[in-house]
Amino acid sequence: MRDREERLVREIYEALLGRDADLGGLEHYSKVVAEPGGVASCLNAMIGSAEFTNRIRAAKRNINFSKADLEQEKIVFLHIPKTGGTTLHHLLSEGREDGEICPERFNGLHSFTAGELVRYKVFSGHFDHPSTELIPGRKAVITMLREPVARLVSLYHFQKSHRDEVIERDELRLARLAKDHSMEAFFRLEEIRNHPSVNNAMTRMLSERVPSWRWESNCEVLQPLPAPDLKIALKNLEGLRAFGLMERYEESVRVMFDKLCLPIPQEIPRKMVLDKIMEEDPGLQRIEKEPETPELRELLEELTEADARLYARATALFIQKLPDGMRLAHGVL
Repeated sequence: MRDREERLVREIYEALLGRDADLGGLEHYSKVVAEPGGVASCLNAMIGSAEFTNRIRAAKRNINFSKADLEQEKIVFLHIPKTGGTTLHHLLSEGREDGEICPERFNGLHSFTAGELVRYKVFSGHFDHPSTELIPGRKAVITMLREPVARLVSLYHFQKSHRDEVIERDELRLARLAKDHSMEAFFRLEEIRNHPSVNNAMTRMLSERVPSWRWESNCEVLQPLPAPDLKIALKNLEGLRAFGLMERYEESVRVMFDKLCLPIPQEIPRKMVLDKIMEEDPGLQRIEKEPETPELRELLEELTEADARLYARATALFIQKLPDGMRLAHGVL
């Protein structure tokens, strides 16, 4: 019976998405189609997915664009997961008209043509740096960084706070593993240690192509990840229009908006503070945060060696580039 269900799911993947089923999707939808009305549920989920939408759009592509489209500078926010980027995304989106913001929020810019991308004015998603080169014309690229160990601790607690029904619906592999393991056990899993959104993720996103699927999804470990190229990441970081540090959030937003020649926000509401969203997001639930032990910190430092060096250099550069008034506030003048 299971073979029949798996065969049906593979056929649906091929018909609607034009590809083989991934392991996580195959396992999940094989269970779905076994239930009454499950085939319809599977089809609706596939048709409603961003992947299917992008595939349909690819058949309707328009490759024509004007010189004015190329001359219009685009704002590109390279949103590294768990660095406070949702708040910045909302600030960049305020007051924008429909059609000005690229709908891609993950790392799928490669599924758009140049003619599609050139018309958008704002891009904000979990893009890697090489993917931003796909956007035609003039670009002002920005990003936000975070102390690497704190980023991973936040990543674990955020994933663990997801409700079971959301995990199953959206196939959130990292959330399932976080729910099933303590923080130390989670970060000892080979699948997690070799996940590009965990292992030196900031350095990787600034230097290399990372997978285009949703970052919380399944990561098939074929071989250990090679060390990221810190030299390229630092070069690309210094080439950005601006970058910020989550630990200096309000200053960072002001610096970035100033460099983008945008009005500096008078208020900067934090959209993804975990304690707040656990209360407000219906897909999350409150959890008890785990304490940080010396053993855990040593483990996380192993996973963030390149990120730690990147962050140290970024901190020094950030303070150097602050306006005099802000630098004085930090006692560096």
